[in-house]
Amino acid sequence: MNNSDDLTNPGRLEVHPVLKEIDNLPDQLWLAWEQGLNQPLPAWTGFRQVILCGVGGSAMAGELLQAYAALRCPVPIATWRDYDLPAWAHGQESLAMFFSHSGEEEEVLSCLERA
Repeated sequence: MNNSDDLTNPGRLEVHPVLKEIDNLPDQLWLAWEQGLNQPLPAWTGFRQVILCGVGGSAMAGELLQAYAALRCPVPIATWRDYDLPAWAHGQESLAMFFSHSGEEEEVLSCLERA
């Protein structure tokens, strides 16, 4: 038994590494926001829809982007958390973006291959 299992002495409990990451999340989001504001965007034209592909925690990046861009983007934005792509996401008028922490999620790779 390690000391993180010893509930009789809470002062000696170890903080789980995931909890440290959760505590750091606001700083990470702020840093990402600041870095994103300094990145130039290409002059994309001709898109009729945007699809953000991701699963699990990686899909949160797509959800945040969708929420941010909803009032600014002139075309629909959808988050996709499944295999392949929806039937309406086809052709060069669809912009697909892929979010993956490990780069190995089957669903995201399936979407990438389909795109």
